[in-house]
Amino acid sequence: MPTRKKSGPSPGGGRWEKLDSIGDVKRFARWLILSLRARRLDPKEVGAFVQVGNLLARCIEGHDLEVRLKALEAQMENSEQPYEDEDRHRVS
Repeated sequence: MPTRKKSGPSPGGGRWEKLDSIGDVKRFARWLILSLRARRLDPKEVGAFVQVGNLLARCIEGHDLEVRLKALEAQMENSEQPYEDEDRHRVS
């Protein structure tokens, strides 16, 4: 499980260092919203960060989906092999 690492001041304290999960990106988005409301960041900066956050979220989701798909494909390969052997020995 990824650790919560931050770089830069945040409303709850700490510093962000990396964003490597959807949860991290959600916390970053929350930080952006709170920082904008507190007028600590310029709206243009927030807009740019939001675009980067959206891209990062799509990349993380795509990677997670790819990992899950590969695991399912491997599971299907392993579960199909016995059935293929049975079909070869079956008399029609």
